[in-house]
Amino acid sequence: MNYLDKVKKESTLDFEIVSYEENLDDGLIELLETNPEEAMSWWYDAFDNKLWFILPWQLIILWWVTGTGKSTFANQVAQNISNQWIKVWKFTLEDRHQDRKKQELYYEIGRIRKQMLLKNYPMNLFMINACDIDEKILLRSKENLLRKNKNILEIKKNTEKRINIDRLEFLIKDLIGQWCKLVVIDHLNEFELTWDKERNDLKVEEVMYKIKDIWRRYNIAIILIAHYKKLGKDTKPNDESFKDSIAITQVANKVVHLYRDKLVEDWITDVIITKNRDNPLWTWTLELNYDKETWTYTNIKSKRQLDREQSVWF
Repeated sequence: MNYLDKVKKESTLDFEIVSYEENLDDGLIELLETNPEEAMSWWYDAFDNKLWFILPWQLIILWWVTGTGKSTFANQVAQNISNQWIKVWKFTLEDRHQDRKKQELYYEIGRIRKQMLLKNYPMNLFMINACDIDEKILLRSKENLLRKNKNILEIKKNTEKRINIDRLEFLIKDLIGQWCKLVVIDHLNEFELTWDKERNDLKVEEVMYKIKDIWRRYNIAIILIAHYKKLGKDTKPNDESFKDSIAITQVANKVVHLYRDKLVEDWITDVIITKNRDNPLWTWTLELNYDKETWTYTNIKSKRQLDREQSVWF
């Protein structure tokens, strides 16, 4: 087979020349066949109205500076979506899974103790098992976490080896068979990269386009967390703050930054939406209220969220 024949054959597999009418019909058919119940609510009306719902085939980039409550936010989004009876996969690459779970137990115990008008244990003592933890509260905290995360799947790393993007695709293919609709990846900069060390931007760009291919091919939503460059403590992040490559924001459907001014009102978190490909006309800033004692964002759930937690629709 000569080169021209090879190009023609590959083109018929990946691309197709069609009329405007055919593409328009594809869009119309997808619109009419879309089940509104498959749109994933963030949990908060202002998010759904400004950022819009999370849909399959979308990639959402998310990050915030250290200490803004990143784990809390990611966990709360995953929990709220899983409570809509949607399978969610949380893929945490940076931390040991044992440490993450001990932290989640600590925060849940703290919420329970606050309801009892008690202070939480000192975290440094809790993490070395030097507290006399009430067995009933410990059991209740475990039950609460299991209920909140009932439809969440997670990765368990048994090695220090980093995962590459091809391995991620293999795992996602398996998750699709388990009705997983949303993947949360924490974070982009932990992927194994094998290219020239001098051009890290090209490595990250390649990974971004491979992730884009994954969400399109398997029709799933991905929330991808990516690191910033080093920012000044009073600097609000923007789309140029991401580390390594502009492709991070170019490829995404939506880009969300979180910012908290700890010197002013350290319970208010600005949610800065700098990109929404579905609604490209505006940049929005919303406010979330962060409760430092219960480690939760306290903005009220939407009626849609509450209704869907009470029903099973697939």
